[in-house]
Amino acid sequence: MRRKSLLFLTIVGLTFIFGNTSPIVNNSISQSIDISFKWIFSTSYSITSTSCIVDIDQDSKKETIFGSNDGKIYCLDNNGSEKWTYFTNGDIKSSPIVADLNSNGFQEIIVCSYDNNIYCLNYLGQPVWEFATGYRIFSSPIIVDINADGKLEILVGSDDNSIYCLDSLGKKLWSYATQGDISSSPTVGDINIDGFLEVIFGSDDDKVYCLDYLGKKLWGYNTNWNVHSSPALADVNSDGYLEIIVGSKGGKVYCLNHDGSLLWTFQTGDKILSSPCIADIDNDIKLEIMIGSYDSKLYCLNQNGSLKWSYTTGNAIYSSPAVSDLNNDNYYEIVFGSDDHTLFCLDHLGSLLWSYQTNDKIWSSPSIADLENDGLKELLFGNNEGKLYCLTITGTPNFGKGQWYSFRGSRYHTGWMDSDNDYVDDLTECCYYGSDPFTYNPNFVPPFSNKPSLPLSNFNLSIICYGFMIVVFLMKKRRR
Repeated sequence: MRRKSLLFLTIVGLTFIFGNTSPIVNNSISQSIDISFKWIFSTSYSITSTSCIVDIDQDSKKETIFGSNDGKIYCLDNNGSEKWTYFTNGDIKSSPIVADLNSNGFQEIIVCSYDNNIYCLNYLGQPVWEFATGYRIFSSPIIVDINADGKLEILVGSDDNSIYCLDSLGKKLWSYATQGDISSSPTVGDINIDGFLEVIFGSDDDKVYCLDYLGKKLWGYNTNWNVHSSPALADVNSDGYLEIIVGSKGGKVYCLNHDGSLLWTFQTGDKILSSPCIADIDNDIKLEIMIGSYDSKLYCLNQNGSLKWSYTTGNAIYSSPAVSDLNNDNYYEIVFGSDDHTLFCLDHLGSLLWSYQTNDKIWSSPSIADLENDGLKELLFGNNEGKLYCLTITGTPNFGKGQWYSFRGSRYHTGWMDSDNDYVDDLTECCYYGSDPFTYNPNFVPPFSNKPSLPLSNFNLSIICYGFMIVVFLMKKRRR
């Protein structure tokens, strides 16, 4: 009976979820946002990795961690000065993640390289462990307690055709082999409401896969095109189940049901390498889907797969969008890069607020954070010239929330939104740390221990927490 009650709570909750650089500002927009150049950091090769912004050494100052195709992982202070680097033997196209894996009160960094290896570094940039896959790694890792044992696991794909699940010590728990490179980054969610997390990812064998938490295949969907894009999850049709949103090199955006059947598709004009971002950008309690295409357009789709609007840039879009309320007007802005060398910021209607021109293509996805805790947001992104840019949002006294402030939504890359803008996604914050994911607490710091605040004997407790999250979300919407 208890199990049935938990599943009922899940269904109720899920049903409601959803270098001459210069700025060019469109002053015709009523809610104007100004930007200013803050600093730039140069590496010796292109940057496709997305920055992870976090206080790794508990000094109350945020660091910026990113990889470059010069083979180095960089750690910068909040002024853009180098704190340390670690050299691998291959390009770093993957985006790093950070968590306290060994319960010592400091953060570890997980980064993957084209030298086939997954690296774990301590907060000083010193190696803790490494794990060798069979080939180069483009996929970005995620950190999650996949098996509800109270410990964090690392999941990542490799171009040796396999996805790997490692424990916090770098030991392989399981792997699953496909028939193609896995450049897609995995996401996780309880999509079939069985009380356990599933793992979803794409492969260059043209399929989207769903595995259980033990690495066993539940289903695969054939798109007939390589799936480089990383999937995102949301209940887009209010049926009580999470759907999977992902793009393919055939130019289609797919929305799949929890059982792997097709719900809808949307056809763009060229291949899709960008990954989707899901957020309620116009505050109407309906989710929108943003994704870029090589046809030069950023698309915003309604939850039924119809076009809401699109914005045309001057070249292909590889970068994945980030979403945040930059001017505290209760609507969300969308920030993304283009191969026309430009970073764009659009309002929720798809109109240009501003753009920032660089000297090379922008494949890196932007990260949004308050680096100095001064109430002003910074935007960080890299380009193919090897430069990492930091811009400051000015002209507004404060900022609102950021539902999807970085690649894959948060520093844990789970594919979940971060509703209260504390840099921990909702799933991790509620179900792992036991904190309210909808109430911003400026003093919230994830506990040093990797033991959850909640006694997760099994993942059903997480399901109750998830249902509670949705109830809180609806109550807060109705109060506005």
